[in-house]
Amino acid sequence: MKLETDLVPRYEWLIGKVEDQDSGEVLNTALLQTRMHYVMFDHALRMGGGMGHMMGR
Repeated sequence: MKLETDLVPRYEWLIGKVEDQDSGEVLNTALLQTRMHYVMFDHALRMGGGMGHMMGR
């Protein structure tokens, strides 16, 4: 979760500096994915961190 938290302001900074639309779209997608990962990790930790044990089922 710390990595995801640290990435958000970096992506936001890069998006603010982008000079072309394609790069902006790629960076915006990465930012959205980072935010979704944070929410998923947070949810998993609140549920007991049990994501790993479910993958083998």
